[in-house]
Amino acid sequence: MTLDRTAVTDDAEARGVGRRPWRDVLDAPLLLVIALAVIVAVADPDAARDIVAVVGVFAALAVVVSRLRRDAPAPEVAEPSPETADAREHFLALAAHEIRTPLTGILGLADLLGETALSSEQTAYVRALRGSGEGLLRLVDGYLDLSRLEAGAVEAKPVPTEIETVVEEVVELLAPPCQGKGLEIAGHVAPGLPRRVSVDPLLLRQVLINLAGNAVKFTEVGGVAIEVDRDGDGDRIRFRVRDTGVGIAPEEASRIFDAWERVETEGLAQGTGLGLAIARGIVERMGGEISLSSRLGAGSTFAFSLDLPVIEPAAAAERPLAGRRIAILSNAAVEPPLLVRRLHALGAEAWLAGGVAALAEADGFDVVLIDAEGEADPAARLDELRAAGRRAAAVVMIAPARRAELPALRAAGFAAHLIRPVRSASLARVIALAVGDVEAARP
Repeated sequence: MTLDRTAVTDDAEARGVGRRPWRDVLDAPLLLVIALAVIVAVADPDAARDIVAVVGVFAALAVVVSRLRRDAPAPEVAEPSPETADAREHFLALAAHEIRTPLTGILGLADLLGETALSSEQTAYVRALRGSGEGLLRLVDGYLDLSRLEAGAVEAKPVPTEIETVVEEVVELLAPPCQGKGLEIAGHVAPGLPRRVSVDPLLLRQVLINLAGNAVKFTEVGGVAIEVDRDGDGDRIRFRVRDTGVGIAPEEASRIFDAWERVETEGLAQGTGLGLAIARGIVERMGGEISLSSRLGAGSTFAFSLDLPVIEPAAAAERPLAGRRIAILSNAAVEPPLLVRRLHALGAEAWLAGGVAALAEADGFDVVLIDAEGEADPAARLDELRAAGRRAAAVVMIAPARRAELPALRAAGFAAHLIRPVRSASLARVIALAVGDVEAARP
């Protein structure tokens, strides 16, 4: 992986005023969506009226972008005056409203169009239209966020926050794109951390989304883990986002957080180079610093630590699974090891089994978690265990996209299921119910 230092210039830069890279990258998706809309209209005259509405919204957006270009304050070389800073903040608020509002309409129209009777080719065009619109919205949001950071308009507003809730929200948000690529994503908050701390949850969530989203982008096999633990003594908490992606060369690591730097992998530079710059800016505003540990071909780990005053200390350790022995049968590399740690914190003795044969020879266990990830037929693994005389309660872990298989899996003998990524609140409850059902059914 190398960094593509994409040079984006305009007349202002030629005059030594500064560069506005967003001008070029806004044009491309706008033109693409308009072109796709016209293609769909030509292919299906009956849909022309709806298409005209879509094109009209995009044309209006193009006018907005043109006006924002004209009215945008030029970048300041020296420290801006308070009046200039206020003008910039006003411009950014105007940009957020005037661009996001029509974009919301565009995406809504694309959804409505997709629900009409279209051919497979037209459906593909609508999907591309929506994808371009979503990409444009992400780009606009990224540029505005970066501009607000540079203008000093981002202010942390700490409130009592549960770290585990923020981590689980980020994991669930990124689960669909991960599962679409065949990747895992999981989170783990170390036991003993405060239940609630004082932090701005929106800013913390954005940092984790940017870091984990970047990890998903450059990971093709394996997955992404978000881990939180204590950094030394006191109130300092460490956050880590770890992936099994392509990695970053040491000589490039120092530039990865610069704005408009784009990572090039297999000859293709992906993204706009804003996500990591925004993450760094937010972390610095919150009093922390981001670090990167990476090797080519061996994945990357982004980490940052924050001093977060304790609002509510850790609750007394609950061990609802104390005394239970739980085996996990899985070929996955990210979530199962984190599940072992979470089960240990709940009082269970848990381990990763080396396969059905090894599990059949293991000492007695109460529960077996069988991961459907990479398993075309999880019931076949359960049949093998039953054939070996193992009668432990069986729980299947399965992705949301495979929910339709659950009735058949219950009929095959699974006592319960866990949806991946597994939420902490459901882990102990589901296992306890599964064990209770199996024990109640025994003579």
